Amino acid sequence: MNKIKIIYGIESTSGGSLKHVLYLSEKLDKRYFDITILFSDKRCSEIITLIDKLNHYGVKYKLIPMSRNINLIYDYCQPTKV
Repeated sequence: MNKIKIIYGIESTSGGSLKHVLYLSEKLDKRYFDITILFSDKRCSEIITLIDKLNHYGVKYKLIPMSRNINLIYDYCQPTKV
């Protein structure tokens, strides 16, 4: 059976948005879902703790530098790194 692939992209890794993504990553059944989280290390104060949690939950992740400001050239090039 093919798993449903879910990719979460999150620029800010603090507060409610991170809690939401971690909760979903923990609770979704890994037999049916293949979860990957893309997040920025630019605004992550506790990156080691975050990576430990993702590893514990069996969730794949990728660090991609993201910015809050819109930069068309920079933003256009980032998905190629995924």
